Amino acid sequence: MPSQRKLTASQQALLEEHVEETFRNIDRDYNKRTDPASAIPTVDVLLSERLSSLLELILAIPTVHPTAYLQVAYLLRFTATAREWIAGYPLTWPTEYAREVQAGHDLSDEEQAQQTVSLLLAFLQSLDRGWRKVLESKEPASGAAYEPPGEALPPTISANRVSLTMTERVRLRSSILSLRQTLIKWIERYRRRRRGGRPSDATSAQIVQNSQSNQVFSSANDSDAEMSAGYVDAAVGEDGSRGDASAWLEEEVGVGDWEIAIANSMSGTLQLIL
Repeated sequence: MPSQRKLTASQQALLEEHVEETFRNIDRDYNKRTDPASAIPTVDVLLSERLSSLLELILAIPTVHPTAYLQVAYLLRFTATAREWIAGYPLTWPTEYAREVQAGHDLSDEEQAQQTVSLLLAFLQSLDRGWRKVLESKEPASGAAYEPPGEALPPTISANRVSLTMTERVRLRSSILSLRQTLIKWIERYRRRRRGGRPSDATSAQIVQNSQSNQVFSSANDSDAEMSAGYVDAAVGEDGSRGDASAWLEEEVGVGDWEIAIANSMSGTLQLIL
């Protein structure tokens, strides 16, 4: 039977202080994002360095009394706050930063955007996997459990499965649907800028609306039909049931399917809380 080490009261206090400080540091640097010397100048840095590290820390919290509830509370907070942080950045890099980072590599605006969306989808997959492991497993949600410095750890005890209250399930579902909607609109702002300010078409609007459900869906564009059909097939089980969309999100998603990929994200977690 899986086991985890229970933290002492002082170790739990250190853990909470560390997580809270990490949240504060990201928020502080986020608020300085337009500063040329910002520690988080782009959403790429936010996703690949700061958010991934914080998620890993939260998933390493022992899921045994009295810290099990902390992991759920911090994950709920993280899921909601990450949405705000990500959408607060432009999809592509600031001009000066782009010049410095490219260093001779002539990336187009669209190539920068593709790189960012790839990082975003990888992050959403990690978040979905983390939630799923928390909800359905008796093992720690990540490979290494949190071990605060200082005191010797007490004997290991059997891990308990985390059970969300109905209120927590409602909050999580709301956060995921809001995350989808916000990120689809975030990408649409980039597309609108590329179109010279013209409003979104009916397809984009429909994707935003559909993202508020747990269905797996594909592009409505005929030109994308074959590729999208493959995406949906990968998410449908042999019995015809709709499954997790993460299988096709493992592949690089084309520019025309960014919104579809986001609208299908976090499907595994949603299925576990419905």
